[in-house]
Amino acid sequence: MKRLKLLLENSFGFSAKEAIGFLALMMLNLILCGFILIKPWQYFDSSHHKNNTTSLDSLITAWQNKIRYDSIQYWQNLQAFNPNQANIEQWQNIGFNSYEAERIVKVSLSPKGIRDFQHFKRIYGIDTVLAEKLKPYLVFNARLQVLQTSTNENIEKRPAQLIRFNLNEADTTQFKTVHGIGSKLSKRIIAYRQQLGGFVNEGQLFEVYKLDSAVAERILKKFYIDKNFTPKQIDINSASISDLIAHPYIEYKTAQIIINYRKQHGPYQSAKDLLSVKVLNKEWIEKISPYFSFTE
Repeated sequence: MKRLKLLLENSFGFSAKEAIGFLALMMLNLILCGFILIKPWQYFDSSHHKNNTTSLDSLITAWQNKIRYDSIQYWQNLQAFNPNQANIEQWQNIGFNSYEAERIVKVSLSPKGIRDFQHFKRIYGIDTVLAEKLKPYLVFNARLQVLQTSTNENIEKRPAQLIRFNLNEADTTQFKTVHGIGSKLSKRIIAYRQQLGGFVNEGQLFEVYKLDSAVAERILKKFYIDKNFTPKQIDINSASISDLIAHPYIEYKTAQIIINYRKQHGPYQSAKDLLSVKVLNKEWIEKISPYFSFTE
């Protein structure tokens, strides 16, 4: 290296610094040329790219499926069924992969079949999170509806319909069968039902504090209001202010107005008499009237 430096200085009249810089530049060029000639990229296998692409496609598909099986609409449309009668394709449509679907069907075809939910959940290798979501829809040893055709004796089995609960009698356990409802929300629904004196129409369910409208829609698919239901009523002709404001529809000022009008004009005969109180609007009267009784 020193000889080359001296050669450059003597032959070309380079200074010591210029000679060192020239040699460094030459070394850099040699390294770059060697890198190009060796072609290190030839050691990268193109199959790795293909494998990565395949893995990425699988992840995207799984992600799309997760969105589908976590969506509110999907679980709203799912109906109860007997797990011992579903085939591999049906299990895959629900969200299990081919391996899980085959395992489930294999157990269902065994002499005793799938006995109950705990047995179903313990099937080796299945997605237990998805299994838990399916719990309200699995019907074990249920009597399925049958339909006889008019042309032959073949019997077609239909999936059992979802059991519907009375909205004014349901407990927290029954409310928690709805996807999206836990202990706190189920207790809140019952507490509001007690404050009202009972639900008289489906729209009142949307008044429950922090109850998402989509969850309320799912409740209405599994619950009903008895047409003959009579809510707990307040005797408007004897109720005090505290009795009236205990109802969520009645504010303190409104209670005062109702009582003052009663004192001036006598007992209310029916809900129509409330229309005479100018401050009260017709819409509010129609909403509150099922909760009033009119004894003299």
